[in-house]
Amino acid sequence: MNKLKEFGLNLAAVFAIEVIRGFLRKHISTITPSQLFDAIKNDIDVWSVTPDDIKIAGANLKRKFGKILIKYADMLTVDIVLKWFREDFPDLYSVIINTDGGILWLDRQLNKIKKQIMSDEYE
Repeated sequence: MNKLKEFGLNLAAVFAIEVIRGFLRKHISTITPSQLFDAIKNDIDVWSVTPDDIKIAGANLKRKFGKILIKYADMLTVDIVLKWFREDFPDLYSVIINTDGGILWLDRQLNKIKKQIMSDEYE
């Protein structure tokens, strides 16, 4: 029984991470390397310039998968997001890793975005 429960928990974690990956893939696809470089160099807070429709989509994601997302939010790390960038957006990945402070900027942004999506502001 323990193995079955462990399998279910692992499946839920994978599901939560893939839901978030799909959400990010959809909303990052319009960002250019130049825009990303400018955001890193100017330390732009991504959440502050995120359109309301994307913020609301994040809230909808929380409404649909909230318990799973909250439970596994800590699994969403900068290393995982960098891996996704490398696989899904190699040009943006290159900007992040080759710009001074890029990885630290991404880490700050990731933590801010997770906090905002998990908040009740857009519910």
